[in-house]
Amino acid sequence: IGKRLAAGLEYVVENGCNDQYREYLQSLAHKDADRTYSNFTLVRFCVRITPVLGFLGTVVHFGSALNGITLDQMSEQLGVVVSEMGKAFNATTVALASAMCMMFAQFVCEWIERTIVHSVDRTAENDLLNRFETKDADLAPFLRVVKEANAESLQLIAGNLTQQTAAWTTAFNGLLNKFDHRQQLESAAWTQALDALNNRHEEYDVLREERLRQLVDLIDERQERFMDHVQTTLEKAVSIRDDFAGMFETLHSIGRGEGRLVELQSTLAENLRVIHETRQIEDALHGLTGAIHLLTARHQPDGRKVA
Repeated sequence: IGKRLAAGLEYVVENGCNDQYREYLQSLAHKDADRTYSNFTLVRFCVRITPVLGFLGTVVHFGSALNGITLDQMSEQLGVVVSEMGKAFNATTVALASAMCMMFAQFVCEWIERTIVHSVDRTAENDLLNRFETKDADLAPFLRVVKEANAESLQLIAGNLTQQTAAWTTAFNGLLNKFDHRQQLESAAWTQALDALNNRHEEYDVLREERLRQLVDLIDERQERFMDHVQTTLEKAVSIRDDFAGMFETLHSIGRGEGRLVELQSTLAENLRVIHETRQIEDALHGLTGAIHLLTARHQPDGRKVA
């Protein structure tokens, strides 16, 4: 890339930047491409001659294998023939494999070098071709006329721009004045509206205070009524408490009377039990008396028995 840039700059120094400068850079690119192609001439020759050498080795081994063989000694020399034929095919295989490897290596190297050359071409074109101004003597009058026309157009555009700027400035100032006047009117309207709103708020505050005072008076009145009602309720509760106390005393006296009744009931139960036992004793005495009479009747002297 250094050589390419140096050659391009030398051409500019010697001949200037003219129409042939692009062609010169293209010729340098073609020379580099040809040089890249010529660098692989020996490799191409080796790649192309390697299969030929393999086939030549195959032919030589076939000749040595078949040399001096006779029909009588065919069975004895068959192993030697097969061995030589194997060597012949091995030579072809090795030659073809070597050729393929060299072709792949050649392809990779050429691709890398071509990529480098293309990169150098792009760099030279970007850095040299578009860097220098190309001038043509035939175009000088035309360029002068175009320049004068552009100058006049620029002057006209500048004048129009000045007029437009003045017109826009005047219109903008008028718009600002109108905006200020409208803002003053709106400010006055807002001031009046705020004053009216403040007056309404003051009236509303007075009315609210009056309503609040009435509400407080009503609450006080209801509270007094509630306290009176509470006092009456307390008095009734006290009277009810006294009634409950009397009723409790009555129930207590009734409870004591019920205790005496229980004692009397237990005494009566005891008496009834005693009477019941007395009746059982009487029945036993009657039975015993009957048994004595029966025994007496059986042991009488006349020997009579009671049926």
